[in-house]
Amino acid sequence: MSAQMLSPTKALTLVVPAELYGRMEAQARQENSGVQEVALSSLVTAFQDDEPQLDWSKDPLLSLPAIDLGITDGAEQHDHYIYGTPKRQRCRD
Repeated sequence: MSAQMLSPTKALTLVVPAELYGRMEAQARQENSGVQEVALSSLVTAFQDDEPQLDWSKDPLLSLPAIDLGITDGAEQHDHYIYGTPKRQRCRD
């Protein structure tokens, strides 16, 4: 990926550890490109998503045990179950 693909562009100077630069050079040789292209490609990949990726497997709420309360109309009658209001009549189509 070249800088021309992303326009308008701005210049950026990076100071990176020598070990990291060496790895970038090795990758550039493998891809037959330059270190700048490797760095730009890495930055584009890192910032391509506006939304962070969430790891739902670590959500503690999803690991809670399910409890069967015998309620089959919870979506329709949520006001009744949450606030204690009288149950609504079902709409008939």
